[in-house]
Amino acid sequence: MTVELAQVQIVVGPVSHDSAVAWLDYADEVLGHFRGLDEPPLSDALLDNFGELLSEWRALVRRPVPFHWVSEESPERTEYLINALFQAGLAVEKEAANGDQRLRPPEADEFHIRLIDGVLGALSTEGPPYSQFAAEMRSLWGISELT
Repeated sequence: MTVELAQVQIVVGPVSHDSAVAWLDYADEVLGHFRGLDEPPLSDALLDNFGELLSEWRALVRRPVPFHWVSEESPERTEYLINALFQAGLAVEKEAANGDQRLRPPEADEFHIRLIDGVLGALSTEGPPYSQFAAEMRSLWGISELT
């Protein structure tokens, strides 16, 4: 007997090519910074997961067309990764306050907002625990649902 796990479809985009590249460049910088710390704010496994996603997304920006990514993932993993992204953002803010890291450049904002909206929008369709989590994360991030 095979048990098929529920999957959520995540759609990010379309996003301008320039914003996607700016966000990916910044994310690579942050990932490298975190990997260089004696006590990184995220586990090595999470940093590896983010690195894999960045590699996948880098392949999509090789051509100068709007970024568009569609993926299927379990709701649990999706929730875990978006929460880790939020925690990474908090760590970056702390590092920036100490002068050890710069904040995300404005040209990367479009991608960042579309990414968060795509992930939280997908989670919000997965029933009460996930929709409540998505609503809470939207509130914490200050990002309304895009239409």
